[in-house]
Amino acid sequence: MKCQRVSESLSGNFYNMKIIRSQDCGNSPKNALLADLEVALAGRNLACLKEHTLSDLIWTIAGIGQGVGLTSLLVALDSDLAGSSVDEMEIASSFSHGKMGAVYGMRIDNIGKQYEFCSLYELSSAGSAKVKNIKIFQIEKICSD
Repeated sequence: MKCQRVSESLSGNFYNMKIIRSQDCGNSPKNALLADLEVALAGRNLACLKEHTLSDLIWTIAGIGQGVGLTSLLVALDSDLAGSSVDEMEIASSFSHGKMGAVYGMRIDNIGKQYEFCSLYELSSAGSAKVKNIKIFQIEKICSD
């Protein structure tokens, strides 16, 4: 399954998740791509992720570990979720400059736990749509606003 263009709508259902995004995610093609990749990562859309990552992708999940390759990243994310899946995702913002970019927001899993997240992306070059490095920060939200 190719990437679904989350950036073309402000909300909807993608990869069996409810997605809410801010209007600023679509103000540039690169910002839109990063938002789409974040949703594809949460939805485990392997085809989309392979299309937009280098085969030697370097990844870090803060507090969990680091590695090389998309498959090992997905295994690490799945073990961190401990069998749960993402039901809802809100993308507060997506922005980029040169070959760097970030996406942040909130996820709710299928058992109701909420996680604040920020993913930092490094593309192979400023004009590229291929991610060479990703660093993911996420923390469970344990108190209400």
